[in-house]
Amino acid sequence: MKKRRIYSCNIHFDAAEYFLELSKDENQSERINSTSCLVFAAFGIEAFLNHVGEQLFNSWGDYLKQSLSPEAKLHLIGERIGLEVDFGKQPFQAFKTLFRFRNSMAHSVTEDLTDENAKHYLKLGNQSWPAAEWEGLRTSKIAEKISSDVIAIVDRIGKKAKIKPIPKQMFSEFMEI
Repeated sequence: MKKRRIYSCNIHFDAAEYFLELSKDENQSERINSTSCLVFAAFGIEAFLNHVGEQLFNSWGDYLKQSLSPEAKLHLIGERIGLEVDFGKQPFQAFKTLFRFRNSMAHSVTEDLTDENAKHYLKLGNQSWPAAEWEGLRTSKIAEKISSDVIAIVDRIGKKAKIKPIPKQMFSEFMEI
């Protein structure tokens, strides 16, 4: 019987990197490509947490994977491997920002923003307009910083968890049984 293992985290991280590079190209849309970079970075880190969780917890696939938020997954894995996760410090601060962004994209709604309820503003032309938080995150500079912090989290977990590293460019491997 043939068996193939797919490392979805690397596929997502590769897409994030691709869209990050496009976001820096002046002939491409910075906002659209930064958005894509951030969404794929969120997919990548959650897939990586699921990859690690399956190796650390027998009940991961049956119970924990679907019931825990990405933040809870990171905390639980951190606790198991002795990694301090402090969302008030980098690189973990970016984790919360990234998942607020991802959730805003996944659960989008039409919003009416006014000066009275807005916490964020966008400068458009010579005026500032009320904006949602996620709108201000759609820049190549912010996408690059968050992506870098996500990779730092992955590296820290990989070192502390003492699991076999997955080469960055390995998307799948073939195994025969």
